Amino acid sequence: MRTCIDYNISRRSGDAVIMGVMELQEFMGLSYFQIPRIILTAAELDLFQHLSERATAKDVASACGYDPYYTERLLNALVAIGALTKSDGRFEIPASLKEALGNGTKSVVPMLKHRARLWRSWSSLSDIVRNGRGFYELNPDINDHKDHQSTFIKAMAAAGNRLASQAASVLVSEAASMGLDVKSVLDVGGGPGIYAIEFAKAFPEAKVFILDLPGAPDVASEFVSEAGLEDRIGFIEGSALEVTADYVRSVSGFESFDIIFSSSLSHSFSMDDIRGLMRNKLEWSGSPGLVVVKDFYVDDDRVSPQRAAIFDINMMVNTMAGKSYSWSEMESITKGVYRGTRPLGLGRSVLDDGYSGLFIVRK
Repeated sequence: MRTCIDYNISRRSGDAVIMGVMELQEFMGLSYFQIPRIILTAAELDLFQHLSERATAKDVASACGYDPYYTERLLNALVAIGALTKSDGRFEIPASLKEALGNGTKSVVPMLKHRARLWRSWSSLSDIVRNGRGFYELNPDINDHKDHQSTFIKAMAAAGNRLASQAASVLVSEAASMGLDVKSVLDVGGGPGIYAIEFAKAFPEAKVFILDLPGAPDVASEFVSEAGLEDRIGFIEGSALEVTADYVRSVSGFESFDIIFSSSLSHSFSMDDIRGLMRNKLEWSGSPGLVVVKDFYVDDDRVSPQRAAIFDINMMVNTMAGKSYSWSEMESITKGVYRGTRPLGLGRSVLDDGYSGLFIVRK
């Protein structure tokens, strides 16, 4: 591959500088933000929900209350990048994207809306680094978390679809190696229930509970119902940091759980809160029992895997104290809060995306 240096050697000095800058821009993707921004804007403006069938730009603009001229220009750009088709002045989502850009449980539109929200906070990255405070600390008047809750939960469904079955397979293997006859599973912060659904399928004799904040079951029940697992998956409403063991037992009917799982939860919390979460999980789990924490783990050098290291910046921008934790940090936290006499077995399993994994505690 030719580099900026190659151009400097092979071109006249004036041209070399120009070509070097162009090469660098291409390498860094400095103009590539435009296409994602177009797609995120379409999702943010709810354009896709009016394009499941052919419609003119005027029809879409009228339904949304937007300017028809600017709406048409945006729709044309969406056609240019392949997100829409256009025929006889009418626009439509192509057949191959109907499910992804539709309104069903397989839609990625909630994830796109979530990304659009992150775009706003990431745009303050320079100010965040200058001031040592996250976006919401710098902008205390912005309090949109509750309004965004349903969209965020549905976005997590899109994120979890690809890895949930793999996580379930690892849990089956771990349970078998421990001789666990799995009758109860607790999914902490289980959101839309994507992982809980896979666990219910993987452990047909088990009752699965999702512990999450009020409002989450309203979204999750749609996914659970579609999977036909209403009788196998239950809900416990509350904060994993605040609910008591007695409360969890009284709602679930179980004294302890054979497996306790959480996905993409730890990175939102401080080190002290992670200690509290792990302490609760160990208390709620049986002996023998299995505690598994899925998250985006960085290595001890904190620069790899690359996507986990970049995700650490996402937490710096959007949370008060969250971050990408390292495997070693999770091991140290777990050993520090464990009060049992039975030796713990600790393990790691990297998932197929290459930057998330399962931290495994065999109790």
